[in-house]
Amino acid sequence: MVARFVEPEHITVQEAAEYLRETDRSVRRRISDGQLAAYRIGTKRIVLKRADVEALLVLIPTAA
Repeated sequence: MVARFVEPEHITVQEAAEYLRETDRSVRRRISDGQLAAYRIGTKRIVLKRADVEALLVLIPTAA
C-alpha cells in the first residue's frame, strides 16, 4: 500500500503567507479588508481554508 500525503484543508496565517510569498501582516490585512475569510479556533488560533488562499491567485491572460 502506498501512503499518500493529504494536504490539510485549513492552514495557518504563517503558512498562507509562505504560500503567497507575503508577510504575515499582508495576510492579516487581506483578512481585515475582507479579501480572505478567516476562522478563529479558541481564543487565539486563526486558520484559513486552503482553497480560499489559492483562490487569490489569478491567471494573467496572454495574447496567444
